[in-house]
Amino acid sequence: MRWPRKQRPSSTSKQEEQQFDDPLHLVSLRLKTCEDALRKNPDDPDALFTKAVFLARIREYRRAIECLCRVTSIDAEYPMAWGLMSLIYSRMGDFQNAKTCRERSMASES
Repeated sequence: MRWPRKQRPSSTSKQEEQQFDDPLHLVSLRLKTCEDALRKNPDDPDALFTKAVFLARIREYRRAIECLCRVTSIDAEYPMAWGLMSLIYSRMGDFQNAKTCRERSMASES
């Protein structure tokens, strides 16, 4: 999925500039872009993976795991899906699933 590159407008107000630099606002924009892509193709693994990344950034771990499970059901060897899933499970405190995903990640790299 390619991100549209928008340059900052040359004449921005202070509020618009703060909004552009606000990480949560940027995550919200990226999630909306993912949702738009998923409306067109619900099985787009790139959009699902990207959505999982941004959900993890805002600590929506369960939703991120759901996206990653869909990614791996579409393409079990999707790059970095198992590694990200391992990281998220670790952050959730589910170390058994984290270990399983890490092992799966290492196996797919070989």
